[in-house]
Amino acid sequence: GLTAYRALMVQGDLQPGQKLLISGIGGGVATFALSFAVAHGVEVIVTSSSADKIQQALDLGAKAGANYKDKDWRKQLLSDHGPVDLVLDSAGGSGYNDLLKIIKPGGAIVNYGATAGPPVQLDMFTIFWNQIRIIGSTMGSRADFKSMLDFVTQHKIQPQVDKVVPLAKGAELVESMADMKQFGKLVIDTKGAAG
Repeated sequence: GLTAYRALMVQGDLQPGQKLLISGIGGGVATFALSFAVAHGVEVIVTSSSADKIQQALDLGAKAGANYKDKDWRKQLLSDHGPVDLVLDSAGGSGYNDLLKIIKPGGAIVNYGATAGPPVQLDMFTIFWNQIRIIGSTMGSRADFKSMLDFVTQHKIQPQVDKVVPLAKGAELVESMADMKQFGKLVIDTKGAAG
């Protein structure tokens, strides 16, 4: 939650009425970001390679979703919804330049990970011509944490939990992350565990 809050509210300076794209919806940070942005009065668009994850995001308040495996997803998104103010991305990788091309001039992309590796070739022309800010983000400060808790309390935000398993099955749960099928947090229940 703190990673999502800092990326959006502190690093991204997300404002009510803006348009946000969350790439790769489904993970714990991305689903928290969706809840935070919707509560903040932001129009949210998501991407995923899973129609099911896109539908779950729509059910949680996203306005639209696009399958990034579709050849013309970026053009269709721009045609239907126009450019976005902010992109929240944890992947990087070969699709990074597509994200740069859907940001309004003067907009930003906040990265909190690089699960798909570095961009193969960064489109510097789009970055400087459109004055796009690229911002890195990680966890957060104590002040960020307090602000997040106040926001969560005010808006009654609940985390999306995909699965809860006992500590004895923790390794299996971690291994299951490789297939990226979860929507929300994966939780290890330590009740009764020594320590």
